[in-house]
Amino acid sequence: MTDERPRTPEAQATPASHEDIAARARCSVGAFYARFNDKESLVKAVRELATDELWIDRLNGNKGLEMVSNRKLLQLHDLLVQVKERFGSRGKLIDALLQQENRSKDEGLRTRLERYGTPRLWEMVQAGEKRQKRAAAG
Repeated sequence: MTDERPRTPEAQATPASHEDIAARARCSVGAFYARFNDKESLVKAVRELATDELWIDRLNGNKGLEMVSNRKLLQLHDLLVQVKERFGSRGKLIDALLQQENRSKDEGLRTRLERYGTPRLWEMVQAGEKRQKRAAAG
């Protein structure tokens, strides 16, 4: 979905309406209101979850989370909530991924995985779970 607003500094400083945010996040305005009052509260919620335990901070200092699309912020928020509830930390997510691949003692792989962002690690765990389900069914 494209954002039709102009990208001038004045336009970037203007907060998006709840309707715009909900439309870009592909949810109803009511569903968005139920979760967040505005984009600032969404950014705040993501920042609260994006601790050192769950997140590698690679944000551009000039842009930050405020410049990330609302849809991506909602996806990131949901992903971080799921990782926190299921694993508790990135380290435990990496442990689960190593165990899933039967490579718990592989320090080289652990070091490589520690450089990956949480979204990528989460996708790898989900892909591994799908492989295991297919193998068990087949």
